[in-house]
Amino acid sequence: MGSKKYKHRKKFEENWMEELSHDHHHHYHMDENRHHCHQHHLDENKNHCHDEHDKDGKDDKNCICNIVRRILKAQEEVDECQCEVSCERSIRQMLAPNDCPPANTVPFTLTCGCDLFFGKTVIYDKHGLFCLISSPFFKVKKVDHNCCAVLELLWPTCNGEPHNGPLKCPDHNSFLCCNFSGFIGTGACITVDLSCFCGISCLKPHMVDEATANQIHQIIKCHKN
Repeated sequence: MGSKKYKHRKKFEENWMEELSHDHHHHYHMDENRHHCHQHHLDENKNHCHDEHDKDGKDDKNCICNIVRRILKAQEEVDECQCEVSCERSIRQMLAPNDCPPANTVPFTLTCGCDLFFGKTVIYDKHGLFCLISSPFFKVKKVDHNCCAVLELLWPTCNGEPHNGPLKCPDHNSFLCCNFSGFIGTGACITVDLSCFCGISCLKPHMVDEATANQIHQIIKCHKN
């Protein structure tokens, strides 16, 4: 059983690294004076990484959008069911519990100019109370043809427990360095224009489960401290 799960994870990591390698051998040509994130669409002649061609032989004018699409494709290849709860999924898991790979997500961060981008949105607890949370870690859920993406905010964990503090230094827009071992999905999503970003950094594949009600409560609590 353990050997089969290991093979699933290795296959997922190898497929993802093969996808990513198409982008790693290109140089990112950006004018340092143009590293700004605008609320409107960026001029297509500015702040774009240029690959020679994508897999379909078409010009790739936005390398970040292309990478995020490949992340989504890799995740969809191992995520057989998009529904969190369904009879079909439950039956499949009962009949073939070892077919589910131990990695289902490629977490990533985005940069805007020289700063790490922190997504912000509200999260609700089981009592309907909500709080504004912030995280620089994302899981892509959807990407449309205009590079408009739905991203779920991920929360880091250590030994299965949610990180118990904010992820951003209070005095500036920088990331706190902590010993994280995994992630949980918050269920809170934001919609972004990927053309507004100038950098992306991918973490190795992880198995990301949705946060429990108690974990959501812990995340909200640490934002109130």
